Amino acid sequence: MVLSGYAEEMYLDNFVISHNEIVKAHDGDYQVDIYSEFTIFGGSKIKVLVECKQYSSPVKRERVELLHSRLLSTGSHKGILMTTAQFQSGALRFAKEHGITLIEVMNTCDRFHSYASEADFNLPFEEEILHRYPVFCANLVTDERKQVFPTTSMIERYIAEIHTEKGKN
Repeated sequence: MVLSGYAEEMYLDNFVISHNEIVKAHDGDYQVDIYSEFTIFGGSKIKVLVECKQYSSPVKRERVELLHSRLLSTGSHKGILMTTAQFQSGALRFAKEHGITLIEVMNTCDRFHSYASEADFNLPFEEEILHRYPVFCANLVTDERKQVFPTTSMIERYIAEIHTEKGKN
């Protein structure tokens, strides 16, 4: 859902996503939670490996190293590690040095409050947008956190739908 939302937001060409995929490599086969491909520059294929893990403690560097190793073995271009936990400092450093994307997935979101406060919306509006909002959000983890799901266009679409419906009533 997170990757599909991003692909839609960025208008990625030939975006394909598969779950629980076996990726063949020169040194064996690897099971990955998500395998994705898309094209750039009119035909260059970009391969992405995504590991989705539900941890109860902060993610250690070794988990990021394992994903990096799989990237090298499979010839993939990008690695993403999504988790319900935070990341230890060593994991953050290693990911930054090796171009691995780290994403924290959380059960609740309140980003819509920033939109609502800017437009002076009332409580019924906030209740309606909460009803439409996904049950989780995902944040890109770098030196700071940036929400990547739901996407900005998804939030704007929710707001527009509510305004349209309220205009009809």
